[in-house]
Amino acid sequence: MVRMLSPDLIPSLNSPAPMSSSSDSFAEIPASIEVDRKLAFRFQRLFHGCVGAPVGWLIGFMGAGTELSRLQEHARNGDCQPAVVIALNPVIVAAYADELDDVALLRFNEPFIAKLGLTVGTCLISANAYFDQTGRTHANDIMEGERSHGRYVNFHPVILNFITRDGKLLEQLRARIPQEAWERAYELGVKKLADHPGLLRHGSPFRAMESIARRG
Repeated sequence: MVRMLSPDLIPSLNSPAPMSSSSDSFAEIPASIEVDRKLAFRFQRLFHGCVGAPVGWLIGFMGAGTELSRLQEHARNGDCQPAVVIALNPVIVAAYADELDDVALLRFNEPFIAKLGLTVGTCLISANAYFDQTGRTHANDIMEGERSHGRYVNFHPVILNFITRDGKLLEQLRARIPQEAWERAYELGVKKLADHPGLLRHGSPFRAMESIARRG
């Protein structure tokens, strides 16, 4: 299920920061979503390059078990955050992380995403997993904002609307995210895309922690 931002959306830089997730494994708004395997496997089979090949499809499906299990854990326990469509052709979604006060720009080239009727301003839900500073440096597309909590160096966003059919739960999760957070996601996403148009990540839930290009 998707929802549109108000047409008269005016982001406010001075609004209070949205509620933060905890610094441990607890999510302030846990997703608790059940992954639809058929929907998720659309990304998986493209990832493994087995479209149109029955034998390759079967091999890919058998090898996808571990990744699908991890995705299910992510969808159940990830921290729900706002994500907003900011561009089309290809579809680009700004997935927000309040812990970093930044967005990841997710590019979706998948044909089935283009058929969903998304428009600029469509509101989606991201389930985030965070990576702490232990032995890691900041991801090359992360630019922490003024509201960052300074605890993490990267995050893995998964757009739940594309991997579940539970529209009722998605709507309940959407209602728990404050309007200011949606506006912040949109504001930061538009700015980052304008300033760094090549700074994109793969949209697939299996690859959304990976940058397509380096910061320029």
